Amino acid sequence: MREIFFKYIDKKSILHSINPSIKLIALLTMFVAITIVMDPITSLVFLLIIVLSTKYLANLKFREIATAMILSISMASFIAIFNILFYKTNFIPNIPVIFNIGKLKITNDALRVGLSRGIRVFSLINLSIIFVSTTDVTALVDSLVQNMRIPYRIAYGTLVAYRMIPLLSDEFNQIQASQKIRGVLPKKNIRSKIEFFFKQAITLMVGAIRRSDRLALAMDSKAFGAFKKRSFYRPERVEFKDVIFLISTILVILITYYIMWKIGFLKKLGVSA
Repeated sequence: MREIFFKYIDKKSILHSINPSIKLIALLTMFVAITIVMDPITSLVFLLIIVLSTKYLANLKFREIATAMILSISMASFIAIFNILFYKTNFIPNIPVIFNIGKLKITNDALRVGLSRGIRVFSLINLSIIFVSTTDVTALVDSLVQNMRIPYRIAYGTLVAYRMIPLLSDEFNQIQASQKIRGVLPKKNIRSKIEFFFKQAITLMVGAIRRSDRLALAMDSKAFGAFKKRSFYRPERVEFKDVIFLISTILVILITYYIMWKIGFLKKLGVSA
């Protein structure tokens, strides 16, 4: 159960070598750039850029991110189809119809908005996949503390919580396995299954509280948080290549905007579509 959909993939690539904080800023910049684009063709161009980045900048293969990609495609397809079928212009009379699905009419605005939203969702999820796959969470926290000046008590506390998630998942599987071995199984009715699940959840919660107490005691014994400043075992520095990467990301966004505007696709920006 550990890191099923999104996981860090340790390998050599351009994105793996970029400072995590700079990479996060570039990701958020691209997020905003994609979100405010309402034109589906421009969204498709950004998606192409992301796909090329996955191949050549992140050096990721489809089989390595297949599960996350299937989730991305499914979610994007659902959003696109839902908007195409039920967008508000489909229910306004006297609007030109492109085609009909039974008694349901599909207008040009519905098709444009549906495709735009579906592509945008697909692009944003894939951006997240690239970031998570090329960024070690420990290096990210170190970079946020050292380069972004985030208080280390908050940053490392969040890291500990993140590290606990797969441990709790494994522990829950162990609880289920141990009960099956002892023959402790719920009845076939729904009420019995729900009660059985809550009993497992309480057992998991008790174990999590005990683990948290031991972890807190260990951190206190090592004087975690006693000083405002601390030393770092893994120094994270912003290098020249990181600055070039961030500038290049912004330039790619601006050039894409300019070209699509000149061609005539990108007529306006906004978040309403």
